[in-house]
Amino acid sequence: MKPNRNVKTAAKTEAQLWQAQATTAEKALDFTISFLGCRMGANDASLTTDARKRLLTIVRAVSLVESRHGTGGTNQPKRDPLQCGNPLDAWWKELTGESGNGSRFIRGPNLNNLWANEVNAKAESFSGFPADASFLLLQDKLDGHTDAAFKAAHSYTWGIIFLIHKINNHNGSNSYNCGNLFSRLVGQWCRDL
Repeated sequence: MKPNRNVKTAAKTEAQLWQAQATTAEKALDFTISFLGCRMGANDASLTTDARKRLLTIVRAVSLVESRHGTGGTNQPKRDPLQCGNPLDAWWKELTGESGNGSRFIRGPNLNNLWANEVNAKAESFSGFPADASFLLLQDKLDGHTDAAFKAAHSYTWGIIFLIHKINNHNGSNSYNCGNLFSRLVGQWCRDL
């Protein structure tokens, strides 16, 4: 029997598309929280479950906007759902050392602060690092997401580190200090609209 070419395939919902990325993104988020030593509030308390959920919601929103969770766009969406690995972008050049030291990452208690060009080496030797995001898997790290071995694990791991750093530094805070996640994130998004 021939397939009916007039039958349209139903488009996947955002939730269905996210399911394909959720495990990779959550693993990268949990690593980043530990690697940056993320804290919240005036007393540098550990992130609550609710705070982690809020961060994951932001990651999910960025993934949706940047690539429809790896399914849309023209700039390597499948490999780079967060669009952090473009070799022409400032973040990738900072991370690979092409632009000197780059941004300063002020990490949480008992963790050394890093320049952006030190983040990769330190992260890859840090407990819990997602091995499938290693630069060692790439033929040439300077190629970023144009390297055939670049995959979503690279995008989420390096993208989430940068995302949390930028969210927290936007208000002049340290990379690790998430403050009051609700007021900070809502305030940031409202100002940017």
